[in-house]
Amino acid sequence: MFDRKVPLDSKARLKIAHVIERLQSRGKSGAVGQIVAELSLGFWVALLTKRYDMPLWRICTHTCFSANGKRLGRFSVHERCYGISQFRNRVAHYEPIWDQDLLSRHQEIIEAIGWMCGETALWVSRRSRVPAIASDQ
Repeated sequence: MFDRKVPLDSKARLKIAHVIERLQSRGKSGAVGQIVAELSLGFWVALLTKRYDMPLWRICTHTCFSANGKRLGRFSVHERCYGISQFRNRVAHYEPIWDQDLLSRHQEIIEAIGWMCGETALWVSRRSRVPAIASDQ
């Protein structure tokens, strides 16, 4: 079921197994794209922690994030993505966010998306309603 060459810890493997189980219970095949889409933001942010510095970051994921043509360090990427995840959780759990600079948060998210794919960041930026909604407040 898992490629043993991918150095994931038992907790990460268990999360993937649960996702596959959930997909299959809904009659889906559990193809890689479906699994990736079903894994939580927390799962992906966890892959940026220090625990995965040697097995993942230094071997392959260090090439996934860049800004202005420069590769970004794992700590910086994790710090930003963790902050985004915490903000997302506050929103998802209906916690107050009125005391935060929403336009800055929005820009941080767009910028982080751009670290992975500039085209996607542009697409999200053009379609996002956050600036228009925030300016109405």
